[in-house]
Amino acid sequence: MLDGRPLVWQVGAGTMMGFAFAIPTLFAILKLDVFASFRTFVLELPDRLDVSGWNPLWLGLCAGVGEELLFRGALQLLLGLWWTALLFVLVHSGTGRFQSMNLMKWGYAAFLFLVSLMFGLVLIHIGLIAAIVLHAAADAIIFYVLRAVVRRQVSREP
Repeated sequence: MLDGRPLVWQVGAGTMMGFAFAIPTLFAILKLDVFASFRTFVLELPDRLDVSGWNPLWLGLCAGVGEELLFRGALQLLLGLWWTALLFVLVHSGTGRFQSMNLMKWGYAAFLFLVSLMFGLVLIHIGLIAAIVLHAAADAIIFYVLRAVVRRQVSREP
């Protein structure tokens, strides 16, 4: 687990990459018209998850630690980068509601595949701790921002 760069380096790199990933992703989803249907889908997440209080942080930590230990720490070593990325997408079928597919859901599946490849490359080039911190930070930031956007929309409704 501690293979790779020094621990402090991994934590710092994971944190910076988490922000560098979450902020442009949120901007694209929330501001670009090409992602309008995906925006609607993503803004439903706070309705399906309890994102009150500190829960965005706990959700991010649980996903970051749990998923990265499983996918990068174990499965990627056994299956390789590409198969692990595919399995990562399949495990997220509940979140993505992949029971029936449309263009938006295929796009989400492709996005998850690329994200998983990115996490896998972080493991290879930096280390597992960096992948964990990146995943946790990105998820927590995204959940906090989505919560704020949904709350703002609800407060504007008559």
